[in-house]
Amino acid sequence: MNNDFYWLGFILADGCIYEPPGNRQEQLCVTSKDREHLVKLQEWAKTGKINEHVEGGRWLYRASSNSLCAWLRSFGITPRKTGKETVDPRLQSSVDFWRGMVDGDGWLQNRTRRQKYETKAGIKECEFTTAVLGLCGSRDVCEAFRRFMEWENEVKKFASNCHRIVGEARKARKGIRKLYKGADISLDRKQETAMTILEMEESPQKRERKKTVYPLRHCAYCETGFRNRKKTQKYCSRPCIGHAHGGNR
Repeated sequence: MNNDFYWLGFILADGCIYEPPGNRQEQLCVTSKDREHLVKLQEWAKTGKINEHVEGGRWLYRASSNSLCAWLRSFGITPRKTGKETVDPRLQSSVDFWRGMVDGDGWLQNRTRRQKYETKAGIKECEFTTAVLGLCGSRDVCEAFRRFMEWENEVKKFASNCHRIVGEARKARKGIRKLYKGADISLDRKQETAMTILEMEESPQKRERKKTVYPLRHCAYCETGFRNRKKTQKYCSRPCIGHAHGGNR
């Protein structure tokens, strides 16, 4: 069943049901640039053929099967669904379904950003890497994904009948871990990217990083022990500073 839900997500994202003229069987069509992934789909469906797509660089999986298409229809995958996709209630809480959706119509990456900040020596610029996880589709799909991820991000429209939602940094890493860690089936290149992001998060350098421990000093007024990076600091708190300079204890 887990694999069924995964392929339902992938087909909802990248596939369609084609109704040929006459009384011929309905066809499931899925296009992808990852032929190896379509082979996995073919093995799951136990039917269909894979041919090079006319656009070049992409592959087309086509399966003529009324029973398969009827099963897909029962989950809301219908002909001419673009911009009107909905998520069946049975799928809304499925990790495998959403991994299939992200493998089809989503993206995950480590994005390099630059940030300027002001110092006494002038304006400096630093470079850092942040994780990004996003999905595009109908508003209904994006809202369902937002609820699944427990994000507060706004779903934005960026093209006709197409919306998207994006999470970055901690939200993205948490989502990627939820979708891809220990996954039974996924798109190989996105699984590899996910593992790279998670390995960077759990790197030995980060795990072994220790908090600096400053030497113990004693307050010149109340003699309480305290630690602070400022070697010139003599008092443990502001009240002690006030008392030492003429205030009442």
